[in-house]
Amino acid sequence: MVGAGHNGLVAACYLARAGLKVQVAERNPYIGGAAVSRQLYENFTYSNCSYVCSLLRPEIMREFELPRFGLQIIPYDGGCTMMRDGGHLAVYDNHDAMRRELARHSKRDAEAYDRYTRDLIRQCKFINPLLLREPPRSHIFQAARRTDRSPLELGLEWLVDFDKGHFTGRRALLAQKRRELRRLLVGLDIAGNKPAGSALLYADDGARRQIGSISSAIWSPTCKRNNALAMVDAPYFEIGTSIWADIYLCRELVWERRMRQARVVPKPFFAPERRRATPPGDF
Repeated sequence: MVGAGHNGLVAACYLARAGLKVQVAERNPYIGGAAVSRQLYENFTYSNCSYVCSLLRPEIMREFELPRFGLQIIPYDGGCTMMRDGGHLAVYDNHDAMRRELARHSKRDAEAYDRYTRDLIRQCKFINPLLLREPPRSHIFQAARRTDRSPLELGLEWLVDFDKGHFTGRRALLAQKRRELRRLLVGLDIAGNKPAGSALLYADDGARRQIGSISSAIWSPTCKRNNALAMVDAPYFEIGTSIWADIYLCRELVWERRMRQARVVPKPFFAPERRRATPPGDF
């Protein structure tokens, strides 16, 4: 491995876990790349690029148990850029405060900030699922249209009309329908009240066999339980099956790992009778 930066070290660790003998070469007297804090100017020590820690995927933290080796995530709540004329540009985590700060320097930029934020979020939603996948071999937009999940696996078979004649994917869906599903999007009721977003799922509390992952999670004040949506492998997606979620929590700037039992439950999580009542009853 050429380069002992943060990306090189992660890649080397994965190769070593796969059973390969890995040698890492680095020309600098230090390792770690953007994760290193250095004194670039006399009496000023700061991180090269660690404020973009959002790119450090939770999956990597879990698989290498980084919190056990001292990893602590300190939230980046803001900053400041000093100007030669004595002025400054403050950077805030709060959207409205950041917009007001931009307006001090440029009304035009402040008006464009909302559009910039929306575009950035939309791009992040596109990029995020691709971060841990094999790089696409075809055009990037063709890759964007690809999916690893069919309507049957997402529980959306009721939206597919097989009687309407030919449509793209009909033959593949019929073939999948004839055989047993290998995985399914299910609802989970997770023990405790801490959301388990992006948690990996295991068949036992020893985390010996991974059987899926959670795509979204939230504590529901209406249901009074910790709900989640997850893609789970067969045969563990049957209603009532108990599985385990590997949850990482940040408490007082320290990451903690917790294994919590989860139970496969029906969807939707909340379906009051008045939802389908005709005419609607009294609220």
